[in-house]
Amino acid sequence: MNIKTTCLAVTSFVCAALWAAFETPQQAIDASRKAIQSKNYAEAHKNLTEGYKLAVNPTERILVLNQHANLYAMQRDWKNAEKMIMMIINDKTAVPAQKASAWLTIARFRENQRKFEDAVEAYQASLELHKEGNQAQEALNKCGLALIRLKDYTAAIECFKQVFSIPNKDLKRSNTMKLAAYNNIATAYIAMKQYQNAIKTLDDAAKLPDFKDEKSQKAIQDTIVRIYDSQISEAIRFKRFDDAEASLNLLKKNYPASNIIAKKEIAILTGRAALAARKRDYAAAESYYKKALTVKGTEANQLRSVYNDMANFYFRFNKMAEAEKAMQAMIALPCKTAEEQYQTNFLRSRFLSLNKNFDEAIKIMEETAKLKGLTPARVASCYGNICSLYFNKNDYERAREYYKKAKSVPNGNWKYEYLRKKLGFQE
Repeated sequence: MNIKTTCLAVTSFVCAALWAAFETPQQAIDASRKAIQSKNYAEAHKNLTEGYKLAVNPTERILVLNQHANLYAMQRDWKNAEKMIMMIINDKTAVPAQKASAWLTIARFRENQRKFEDAVEAYQASLELHKEGNQAQEALNKCGLALIRLKDYTAAIECFKQVFSIPNKDLKRSNTMKLAAYNNIATAYIAMKQYQNAIKTLDDAAKLPDFKDEKSQKAIQDTIVRIYDSQISEAIRFKRFDDAEASLNLLKKNYPASNIIAKKEIAILTGRAALAARKRDYAAAESYYKKALTVKGTEANQLRSVYNDMANFYFRFNKMAEAEKAMQAMIALPCKTAEEQYQTNFLRSRFLSLNKNFDEAIKIMEETAKLKGLTPARVASCYGNICSLYFNKNDYERAREYYKKAKSVPNGNWKYEYLRKKLGFQE
């Protein structure tokens, strides 16, 4: 046998061994998964390419192509990921349901790229191919959510409403999709700041026979309470306290056992107090704070926040005796977390600082910085406070030391422009 013949024989043997490595597409897929775990992506691509060659029917081809598309998507190679899925759509032997599912995958890829208009087109293409069952209901729900991202709320709501008329033999799954559609309609109304329409949508859903089971009823109720929470919080943020109270009264009337009632009532009262203080209506501010302390169902951490706000209010207007009383009440509350201890100690430090007892204030903040479980931002804040205390003591060397310490805390993100400039630090 000459050299040329020998080489050809060896080459043929190697090729045969390579092809023998996988007998089925599934074996190629399994091998690709192992390669991915080892981050050997080139090998994974190669295995899937070989797996596709072994596929003898649409089901096997689709299985391999989906795996290959997901591998490209994992590498954020969206062009090739979509190319793999388009091979399914262009496969003349694939049935409409398989092609519709492929369009859903393309929509997902496009959403991952924040191409929501293109995603909507993909969802619509899916619906053109398959107008019933889980796929159609899923496409409508997801298409509507993409339209919300595009702020086309009217079209989104229409999408969600179509879910209710889609034929689906899988009744359990269909009910899940329908409940999701009601929630999504509420989401669209929330985006439009139409909170009462959102609540009415869910109230209507709660009356339907499909959702009379305990799990669905609880899910609907929890969502409604979250809507009230958002509505009240927004009103407080924009200092529309009358609107906040009106929503809170509705929440009390319809869901008296809600665990957010006390929290929201306190937020309204302390918000009113802060606004009154800014207007120099000290009597009204003090009255709101005191009323907040009497709210039923208040937890210790909520009382801590009220006492903290009260103490700072009194500090601001130089009512030191009242400030100390509020501070002592706050200190008396049990601290279950490092965050709660931080809040208490920070107030103590401020009180001591105002009384020129800088050394004791520094000691407290140094101890606080060592608390287990304290976030990096809080640790940096402790060092920053110590920096400020040394600065007020006119000990600028130690102030600079703690400024650097505050800045060096990993993920602390501490900034204090005034001290930076006063201590002579550059950006």
